Amino acid sequence: MTTLIDNNIVRRSSGAANLAVAALIGLAIAFVLSALAPLMTPNSNAVADTISDVAAGPFDWVQDAALHIEALALAALAIAMFVGVGRGLCWKLACMMLLAMAAALMLMASVERYSKDAPQGIVIHSYLVYTYGFAFIALLLTTLPVLRRWNSFWVALNLIGGVAWIAVAVFYFNMGTGWDGLVERLLGTLQFGWVALFAWTLRRENIRMAYERSSPSR
Repeated sequence: MTTLIDNNIVRRSSGAANLAVAALIGLAIAFVLSALAPLMTPNSNAVADTISDVAAGPFDWVQDAALHIEALALAALAIAMFVGVGRGLCWKLACMMLLAMAAALMLMASVERYSKDAPQGIVIHSYLVYTYGFAFIALLLTTLPVLRRWNSFWVALNLIGGVAWIAVAVFYFNMGTGWDGLVERLLGTLQFGWVALFAWTLRRENIRMAYERSSPSR
């Protein structure tokens, strides 16, 4: 019976580790596409033009592809969390937060209603942005009970990093339009970095669990 349980844990942990790697690859591709999109868009200024502005331009498919790929990466990470190591109510809530972020990104990329010529679209897009932002902050909090057991540095990273991210986000929504593209990309880069580090940690912990359960010395 124990062997069957161990084998099941090994399979689930190995699958979760592979999903975490897939998420990392997806995040890397999305990051590169997001960096290329403003460079490909005529008369685009990465400092002043937001991601939404680029996604409403002639090369919108590049930015939309980045959003779709990031959404798939977040969904893969949520599945990795669900099937791999880590348990508890907060961990399940964290999975839901990742899925909420993925859904918001999918809708942003799919609903072409965030251009400056579509006032109602701007309202819809704003709700999706708020959903994404609040879900990310909730993700920082709900992953903390498990992450702090893996490494204590996550406490400072999630709490201090979360406060800093909120402060920059509040500044972003209250600033002028001359620098909002740069600040938005700073927020996105910080979020990308956290998710990538989390995915790498999740991969490592699942590999460790699979190794421990498959080790003949147990």
